[in-house]
Amino acid sequence: MANHDPETQPLVMTLVRFALPLVSVVISLLIAFQTYATDLNVEWPEGWSSSRQPALLDAQGQPTGSRQRAVLQDKDGNQLAAMEGTRLAVPKEHAVSIENVIATMRKALQFHYAQLGLLANCTKPTETALGDLRGLQVMCTMTARGETVLKHALVTAAGGQVAYSLEYAAVPIAFSEHLQEFLQVRKLL
Repeated sequence: MANHDPETQPLVMTLVRFALPLVSVVISLLIAFQTYATDLNVEWPEGWSSSRQPALLDAQGQPTGSRQRAVLQDKDGNQLAAMEGTRLAVPKEHAVSIENVIATMRKALQFHYAQLGLLANCTKPTETALGDLRGLQVMCTMTARGETVLKHALVTAAGGQVAYSLEYAAVPIAFSEHLQEFLQVRKLL
């Protein structure tokens, strides 16, 4: 693994640790209606440490779904990359617009990184699949002082009574080195 700029490394790891939950909260705000908890079961790649995250709660304090997070660390314990998957149950009477969800997620991510002094340049949504569901994906590149310090992929999909999101954030070299693992998780979710 290449050495990273020591000035930006702490900032990058802070971003990776806190940006993923931010976007999950955006999804829960977009689906701010009565739902029920469901489990997300992700088979994370070998070498990634995974954990269940606290359930997202609706306005009444009821669980709206489940989240799992996986982190990849180098041999010294420094975080290189993170993935987070979210599964939300959707009532039959409510339709989810993945176009609106991905647009809101992208705006929230850009705003979050701007608050941290980074410029987040994101692609327009492109069609993809999350498991066997039609989905949309956005790829974002964060820069500081003209240098790319972080890459972040956002994917969302909905089908039947379930909505999903999957995120992948990493320092640039790790992002490229572990992209196939992200694509595999996206395929199996």
